[in-house]
Amino acid sequence: MASIRKRNDSWFAEIRCKNYAPQRKTFSSQTLAKAWARRVEHEMDSGAWIDRKADRATHVDEIVDKWIADELYKYGNVVTVSKMSQLNQIKEFFSGVCVHTLKDDSIVKFATARLTGQITETQICPSTLQQQLSFMGQIFRESGIKIRGTPVADAQAILKKKKLIHSSNKRNRLLLPGEYALLSAAAKSTKHAWIMDHVDLALATGMRQGEIHALRWEEINWKTGIMEVRRKDPTAPGGKKACKVPMVKGVREVLLRVWFKADKPKTGSLWPNVKCSSSVSNQFAKITERAGIVGLRYHDLRHESLTQISRYIRDVFELQLISGHSNINELLTYVRRAPEELVADYQIG
Repeated sequence: MASIRKRNDSWFAEIRCKNYAPQRKTFSSQTLAKAWARRVEHEMDSGAWIDRKADRATHVDEIVDKWIADELYKYGNVVTVSKMSQLNQIKEFFSGVCVHTLKDDSIVKFATARLTGQITETQICPSTLQQQLSFMGQIFRESGIKIRGTPVADAQAILKKKKLIHSSNKRNRLLLPGEYALLSAAAKSTKHAWIMDHVDLALATGMRQGEIHALRWEEINWKTGIMEVRRKDPTAPGGKKACKVPMVKGVREVLLRVWFKADKPKTGSLWPNVKCSSSVSNQFAKITERAGIVGLRYHDLRHESLTQISRYIRDVFELQLISGHSNINELLTYVRRAPEELVADYQIG
């Protein structure tokens, strides 16, 4: 509620609203004071109000430091060396820059410096820059600070228009006949045979790499056949929430095999000897190279799995519950079914 009163030759306006610090300002006329009070109250009611005093005390590097601390200590996530390096570059370049005064042209300037090697004396490829900007956008979203506008997204749009970065290509790679056998043979010839358990679980569940790697034994209910999977959600604390995912065909068998290998643990990670999720990608890349397979990435296993699952789970909403996609359109980019496959199932007469 705003209170406006006269002080000598000026008008003093004060607004007190729940969840916001008191706002005070002096004006030369009552009309200006009322107009300011109406605008601020409207922005507070709609959630668009930004406290400029707080802006001057909140810097980009401080937000990055807080995000790293939360990942390491609060949520127990490991920040990889490459990601930490990219975060440190963001901190140094935007050190002392106020969050709410950050503009897209400053981010474009940073991106240009990265591409030309002015920051690390090494030029980077557009995909690496795209990844770094995605990290920056993620930190801003998870900071909980209300930022007017979307400077990171606006900068990405400018860079795409200038063809300095490109939009990510939709993956549509599936396993070819014989490739699974090649992967299995390549993994057995190394000391990292555990990677095939990871691969088998990805093919059985259709889950993302990070979700599989974060899975713990206490989150698996053998009686009900339900797994509690931590999935991304910008609105949840830490950016993740627990989702109930059913064990579909083949999942229980893979989990039991891993369970027996680990001597039947009741709690803890499924992969206690694998330091971080990026280790999975690294080892998968090595065995594909050893197997002589070209163009196959770990995330392609998700395309393969959801395509196979869609052959016995026909309801798209049930399939969405398994995949964890936020909307149906995203899910449909993962299912690669040929129209000819449906003829035998739905042909009448």
